[in-house]
Amino acid sequence: MDNRVSSTLDTVKMLVKQRKGRILIVDDEEFCMSAMKAILKVLGVDYESRVDFCLNGLEAYDMIVNGYQLGLSYFLILTDFSMPVMDGIESISLIRKYLGDKMHLKRQD
Repeated sequence: MDNRVSSTLDTVKMLVKQRKGRILIVDDEEFCMSAMKAILKVLGVDYESRVDFCLNGLEAYDMIVNGYQLGLSYFLILTDFSMPVMDGIESISLIRKYLGDKMHLKRQD
């Protein structure tokens, strides 16, 4: 297994164990959604009660903004890079702009 993949899975596993919040998965391909469900299940996540799914970056942005206004937040967002309507890069950029001041987000390169 590629070291980057192993490292990413280890990070996700640690976050899932430490946090009780929700996870948002953003992808326009059914196969990828199913794969993420299987990975989260292996990591011990009850995806039926802790995971939300959407098909593009604009839906993700709307879910986060609307959820934040209702007191709901996501501790982990897993997003595809290339999607119709709005890609993952643009979506995350908008989400960071919206939540940055509210949640004191700092850029990590």
